[in-house]
Amino acid sequence: MTLRAQDHTSFNLEILTIVNNEGEAFDVINVFQQVILHESIYENFLTGEIAFHDGTGMLEKIKFSGQESLRIRFSQPPQTPDETVFEDEVIDKVFRIYKVNDVHRLDQNNQVFNCKFCSPELMDAKRMRISQAYKGNVLDLAAKISEDYLGIQNNPEVKYQPIIPFFERRQKSKEEHHVVIPNWTVHKTINWLCSKAQSNDYNSGVADSFFFYQTANGGFRINSLKDMMKFRNEDPYIFSSVVGDETAPDGDEKRDEDKKSIGVGKRLIDYYMKSTANVLESTIKGGLASKLTTINNTGKYYQEKTFNYAERFYSDESNSIDTEPLIRTQSEKLYIGGKGPEEIGAEVPIEGEYNTYKPATSYSDAFHLLLNQSEFVNDSSGNVNTVHGNAHFGGQQMRQSVSQLLKYHEMRCLISCRTDISVGSVINLQIPMTDISLKDNAEEVYDNPFHSGDHLVTDIQWTFNQLACECNITVIKDSYSTNLETSTPSYGNPGGPLTRGMY
Repeated sequence: MTLRAQDHTSFNLEILTIVNNEGEAFDVINVFQQVILHESIYENFLTGEIAFHDGTGMLEKIKFSGQESLRIRFSQPPQTPDETVFEDEVIDKVFRIYKVNDVHRLDQNNQVFNCKFCSPELMDAKRMRISQAYKGNVLDLAAKISEDYLGIQNNPEVKYQPIIPFFERRQKSKEEHHVVIPNWTVHKTINWLCSKAQSNDYNSGVADSFFFYQTANGGFRINSLKDMMKFRNEDPYIFSSVVGDETAPDGDEKRDEDKKSIGVGKRLIDYYMKSTANVLESTIKGGLASKLTTINNTGKYYQEKTFNYAERFYSDESNSIDTEPLIRTQSEKLYIGGKGPEEIGAEVPIEGEYNTYKPATSYSDAFHLLLNQSEFVNDSSGNVNTVHGNAHFGGQQMRQSVSQLLKYHEMRCLISCRTDISVGSVINLQIPMTDISLKDNAEEVYDNPFHSGDHLVTDIQWTFNQLACECNITVIKDSYSTNLETSTPSYGNPGGPLTRGMY
C-alpha cells in the first residue's frame, strides 16, 4: 500500500499478518480499519491496538484466543524517486495479541471488533517472578535479567537486527551493589534497578535518571536523559500550514516556495502546548529545589542536603539540551504596570515595584525528602555498597526534579509520517512567531525562536488506516535557545551544601 510521496500522511504498508497457534497465517492488510502503535520512554514495551471490519467470518476463521502473533512492517515513503529508504528506517516488529474486545454486530453479514497487542516480552515481564540475590552494576543486572528472562540479546556489537529483540543502547552506572530481589516480577525488578542507578558523586547531573524502553525502528535501550540528549537530528521540522496543501490554488507562489525550501518530508503540521511554564507545581514538588534529610542507620547520624535545579543542570552544559534555563535564575521582581498609551507602539509605563522575591530555585523548604540509608551489607571493609548506601548524595532529589522537568514544558505535535525517529532522541522544531506584522519577512519570523529549538521526544504514536498515517509525538524542552535574562548567570557548587549531625 503506497500513497503519494508528496502527501505528509503518505506511508508504505508492506506487511500486516496474523498467525494463530496452529501456524495458520492470515493477511489482513485489506480488511483492517485502523492500527495504533505507541512508543514511550515511560513504557518498557511497545503497545497498540488494531480494529477490524469483518464481513468474512475472520473472527471465527482465525480462531482468536488472545494468543496470536501480529507482524507489522511499514515505512515512510521516499521523498524523491531516487531516494532510498534504508532498513533501519523501517518499522518491522512482531507483536503478541493479548486481548480481543468490543465485538459488535452491525448487521447479518458484518461485525467490528478490536484487538490489543504488545511486544511478546511484555507478557513474560509481567508473569515471571524473581527471588534471587545479585551483586554488580545495577544497569548490568537489569540487562542480564532482561536476557535471562526475556530473551533480549545483550550483545553490544550488534547494531541492528529486524524483529529479533536486542539492546541497541545500554549505559552503565558507576558502582557495584548487592541487591536482593524479593519475589518481584521481571517488570518491577528491571524498573527498580533503573530507578536506583545513579552516578554517586556531587557532580552527578539531574539528567542522570535512567529509563528502560523499546523503540519501534530499533531495539531496547537503557538510557539516561543525559545520554538521550546526545542523539540529535539536525534537520528541522518547520511549522507551515501551506506545505503540501493540495487544496491551495494552482500557481500559489507562497505554497510553491515553501515546498522547495522546506519539503513535505519533515513538517510540523500542528502542535499543542500542554504546559509551557509549570512553576508552582515544580516548586512545591521538588522540581526547582528541595531539601533531603538522610538518616544513617549504621553510623547513627543524619545528613541534610539542599538541591538547586539551576546549579545541577547548567553548571555543566552536557546535562541539558541547551545552555539557557526555562526560568530566570536571578531574583524575581514584580512590577506594577500602568495604563497603556493611546499612541500605537509607545511604551507602557511602569508605576513602581510590587515586591522582590528570591530566585525560584532558592525555596528548598518547599519540598522535603526523608530517607533511611545503611552503608554496607556483609562486608566489614565496605567494598559492597547497598543501593541505599549513597542516598545522601541526592540521587532521589535529582530524580524528583527530572519527574517535574518532564512535565514543565510539554508539547504534543503532529508531524509528517516518519518511521526513522524514535523516543529518547532530540529533534529540531522550528515554530514561527505569531506576529502578523512580520508576515512578509520569513527570516524575522523565525529569528525569535522562543519556543523553537531542540526538543527531546518522549512519546510517539503512529495511527494509520487504509489511506493515511498520522505521526503524533510528545516532546519536552529543558532550555530556551534565547536567554530570558540580560546577564549571564553564574553558578557555584553544583553539589549544594551538606550538613551532618549525630542523633
